[in-house]
Amino acid sequence: MIAEKITASMASIPTRAESLQSAVDSLVNQVDELVIYLNDWLEIPGFLKNRKIRILKGDNLGDTGKFYGVQSVDGFVFTVDDDLIYPVNSVEEMIEKIDQYDRLAFVCVHGNLIPKEPIKSYYGEKKGVHFSKELKADTRVDVPGTGTLAYHSSLYRADISDFERKNMTDIWLYKIAKCQNIPVISIARQDQWIKLYSPACLSESIYQASHKDDWYQTSVINQIINQPGIDI
Repeated sequence: MIAEKITASMASIPTRAESLQSAVDSLVNQVDELVIYLNDWLEIPGFLKNRKIRILKGDNLGDTGKFYGVQSVDGFVFTVDDDLIYPVNSVEEMIEKIDQYDRLAFVCVHGNLIPKEPIKSYYGEKKGVHFSKELKADTRVDVPGTGTLAYHSSLYRADISDFERKNMTDIWLYKIAKCQNIPVISIARQDQWIKLYSPACLSESIYQASHKDDWYQTSVINQIINQPGIDI
């Protein structure tokens, strides 16, 4: 039994009600509290009425909303997405990894590797370690996928001011990890351990919205590359 509190947090948009329900169903029994930030929802759906679920509403924060509810949380923290389905052992296995690395690393499933020199396009040049694909051994990456992220609150205390622009939480966590010398570990897993709810979710993804015009993301990445810090 894990004595410390386990909190998972996600942000959601109204067009993902169906996938949100599946994501919630896959996670709610694995955690002590599930925090859900509802971006632009007019009503709270009935399936979210659960004693373990804490609902937050406010300005549209995009994916930054997933960190809004964990700023004062102690214990094990998971940031998750509303379009993914998590296996029944995901929380337990990731906590084991957090402790394996002495609570001194961000652990994730999805991640990206970044070249060690300035780049021309973040989305064009990053190398993905995709959440749905098998990974035979733990692998250090640069950019954590914050839909599959876990850490202990003693390592990092979320602060919304760390996220200078919405829908870029992966990149801002890369900056935090680089500046604070925090390793980012993509954990070993089998193929399809975490699954995308539906290919239709891709049409509303941050990637689809940004990959053809990523000059800002690229400029931030290049600033981070030039900062001193950890290298893989």
